[in-house]
Amino acid sequence: AVLNCSAQPMPDPPPGAQAPGQVAYLHLPVRAFKLDKCGLERVLGEALAFAGGHLAAGRRLAVVCEDGLERSVCVAVAILLCHFDQSLAAFRPSCMPPDDLSKEGMRQRLQSVCAHHPQARPTRGMLKQVYNYCRTLLVGEECWGGAGGESKREAGGAGGAARGKAKRSAVAASTSS
Repeated sequence: AVLNCSAQPMPDPPPGAQAPGQVAYLHLPVRAFKLDKCGLERVLGEALAFAGGHLAAGRRLAVVCEDGLERSVCVAVAILLCHFDQSLAAFRPSCMPPDDLSKEGMRQRLQSVCAHHPQARPTRGMLKQVYNYCRTLLVGEECWGGAGGESKREAGGAGGAARGKAKRSAVAASTSS
């Protein structure tokens, strides 16, 4: 199976892609972090479901992007976080990050990816999207998904005061009705 995280689809998907019994191919467009602060976070659910289904069936999975340095690396880290135990030996078909999700756990998974792909250079912003997505799975709250695809962080403005004021207003409105 091929999971393509490039902003653009492959010019020539693998031969037989999507044909029964052939290579499964999924394109989830993810733009660079500078262009879309939540692009990876929005597609991780679908990426993890695709990966989990193929890995559970014992199939191989290639995660690709334009340069193989950032987006595909972060998706691979997310797959390791949500579908494997800390030792990376036991596969978990259900997509759930560890209860003790930590930056150290993310770092361990990233080191594992880098051991096999030393050119990997994920940005902090992309890794933060993986961490935020995994946190939402644990606490059951979306941190993105506004009408325009903006995150709650973006929708609330750049300052913490604006977010706090909006949150207090929402709480006040819900308690007064």
